[in-house]
Amino acid sequence: MQRDFVTVDVFTDRRFGGSPLAVLPDGRGLTSAQMQAIAAEFNLSETTFVLPAKAPSHTAEVRIFTPKAELPFAGHPNVGTAFVLANRGVAGDALIFEEKAGLVRMKARPRTDVFAQHLPIDGAFGIHLYVRDTSEGIDIRARMFAPSQGMIEDPATGSANVALVGLLASLRPESDLALRLRIAQGVEMGRPSLIEAAAEKRGGRVEETRISGRCVAVMTGTIEI
Repeated sequence: MQRDFVTVDVFTDRRFGGSPLAVLPDGRGLTSAQMQAIAAEFNLSETTFVLPAKAPSHTAEVRIFTPKAELPFAGHPNVGTAFVLANRGVAGDALIFEEKAGLVRMKARPRTDVFAQHLPIDGAFGIHLYVRDTSEGIDIRARMFAPSQGMIEDPATGSANVALVGLLASLRPESDLALRLRIAQGVEMGRPSLIEAAAEKRGGRVEETRISGRCVAVMTGTIEI
């Protein structure tokens, strides 16, 4: 039996800061003894296990373990678990966790009703905001919000930025143009991204758009039980 896990750093805007947490998004089939052994193996202050909720109106059952014992409730594990589930597409204005201490309600700041009210365009599910910014060697600062898709904010959006560079090239007065942009996104989330975007314009028409960037390996793993 294998289970995926995610580690997150909570109450910080940078990796390797804040309070670390291990989250197993699918804890089905694990016994309490197995959960305790896994938490001891991670040896973090807490590890959480996500299970199907007992009540259909709740989001999930969450069990919290230190390396030595199960806790009825804890602060940063709830924040970190909510973050992991939100990144996996669990949407809603509030998450309700079933825990040993009772129900824990986690509330999402973005107003999805406002998006629905002011973004009624057919086929549109998000909004990509940008400003010109020539500080720190970049050209554009961007932010992407799509709460209706379970993605409150995206740290880097290739499709939106490749469309953006094409749009900006089309608005330029030059008939022929090779536009190159360095776009920073995710800065406000604490997950800074840098996207290289390019557009080729010939005879007044944008003929080609491209994006590129770098990748770094961070963590991968499965747990054998």
